[in-house]
Amino acid sequence: MRKLLKPLIIVVVVLTLAVAAYIRETGSVSKTGFALDTVITVSANGKNAKAAVDAAMRRITEIEKRITAYSPDSDLATGVLTNDAKKVIARGIYFGYASNGLFDITIKPVIDLWGINTDTPRVPSDDEIQEALALVDYHKIAIMQDKLILPQGMAIDLGGIGKGYAADEAAQVLRDSGIKDAVIDLGGNIVVLGTKKIGIQNPSSGVTGDYMGTIKVTDRAVVTSGSYERNFTQDGNLYHHIFDPLSGKPADSGLVSVTVIGENAQDADAISTIIFIMGASEGLAFAEKMGVEAMVIDSRSMVMTTGGFGLTITNTAFQEV
Repeated sequence: MRKLLKPLIIVVVVLTLAVAAYIRETGSVSKTGFALDTVITVSANGKNAKAAVDAAMRRITEIEKRITAYSPDSDLATGVLTNDAKKVIARGIYFGYASNGLFDITIKPVIDLWGINTDTPRVPSDDEIQEALALVDYHKIAIMQDKLILPQGMAIDLGGIGKGYAADEAAQVLRDSGIKDAVIDLGGNIVVLGTKKIGIQNPSSGVTGDYMGTIKVTDRAVVTSGSYERNFTQDGNLYHHIFDPLSGKPADSGLVSVTVIGENAQDADAISTIIFIMGASEGLAFAEKMGVEAMVIDSRSMVMTTGGFGLTITNTAFQEV
């Protein structure tokens, strides 16, 4: 069963921190840094927590070096793949097929064309977009032993799935160290060990910690994707960073925020992107098909969830119907 909330006014803003942040209850050790183009925090309780957190942070940094699309020394740049890169690429290809091409890790030529990750983003011409789209096709990815083989001009960007993989790996480091109570937060990609309350950022607010509601999860990943994370305005129009691989333009599904709860962050990361591109109705059906819970907020300020999402409204601007 899906739930609807009464409309609220959505103001799209740029947030530099997580759009879904954990509500800290206790924490003997917490460490914050910057990796994968976002603020990251690992917090844990238990014996040897400090050593475990340090090891988890190192693992995140190690993965970033291997899967980033913006370093000449990364696996994607050199074409020599380690196990980390091969695993993420393989899962990315899987979601390409699962979404009928709405998730495509060869989207990098389009991202570069728009300059969304630079200080000078722009709206390209339709001809430029069509040229870039000719280089987007996950079917053409080939891996021979440890070698990545792509047609000339094609390139991979794992931004829609890589942070989730890194969060999962950091969580595994903590588990291997005997930690059972922890939170890994990679800029909206959250993995919880134990039971925690998670605050879902109010998308109309630029204030971190201004939640529209909360959920309680146990040993789960919670991932949020939104049009207000990275965007720019040109000629009065707002353009965000979640691109539709079929159009070569920012997804225009009517959604402004998607949150997914799943068993692992890598899959939840990709699924949240797919739902954002699909739109509310088709996206929530896709979530159910993939065995995850999801919440969407659309441009009409309506909120819909899958039946097991478990949202508790905490902001008086939101009223459950």
